[in-house]
Amino acid sequence: MNALRGTFPDVTHGAGARQEGQGTPPAPPSDTLPHWYAIWTVSRAEFVIEEALRSLRIGVFLPTWCETVQWSDRKKEITRPLFPGYLFALFDARRVPEIVSLAGVVKILPENLTPQPVDEADIENVRRLLATGRPLKVCDYITGDEVTISTGAFAGVKGIVQRTKNGTRVVVRIEILHRAVSVEIDADELMKEAA
Repeated sequence: MNALRGTFPDVTHGAGARQEGQGTPPAPPSDTLPHWYAIWTVSRAEFVIEEALRSLRIGVFLPTWCETVQWSDRKKEITRPLFPGYLFALFDARRVPEIVSLAGVVKILPENLTPQPVDEADIENVRRLLATGRPLKVCDYITGDEVTISTGAFAGVKGIVQRTKNGTRVVVRIEILHRAVSVEIDADELMKEAA
């Protein structure tokens, strides 16, 4: 049986306090605010990069799944990245040079000079899917009807519908990677998005 899990960042959000008699402080420049970014790594370096980022006190999200592999003499459970070659990190744009200099980092998507944040809702959708413990698998990027799951553990998750022989499959996209996560779900748990 395949099981999924994700490693989640230990992130503390500080709130600026306004003191008596002072005006509201100006908003910090956008490059000082942390955002989620997708990092492309060399083959099989996801876990090494995850540890390197943690040592720099950077929040990391490396979604993983466990596969039971039958060897000739025994079964072994292997933890694999859900998106091979990719992981997500929470940092502000000023840290880009520090991160791209890590051994094993290919680039921050789409380009190091112009990295684009990943929508936080996409990160949250993957977290919610992992938290259910239901079997998931990575699939190619697809298009179709946009839906929202209306009931059950996935309620509120938006995705794309793909019809299969076994029923309806909802695909939750992380568009910056041009990859998707799919989960099988009953058609009566779906609500079509307004056009």
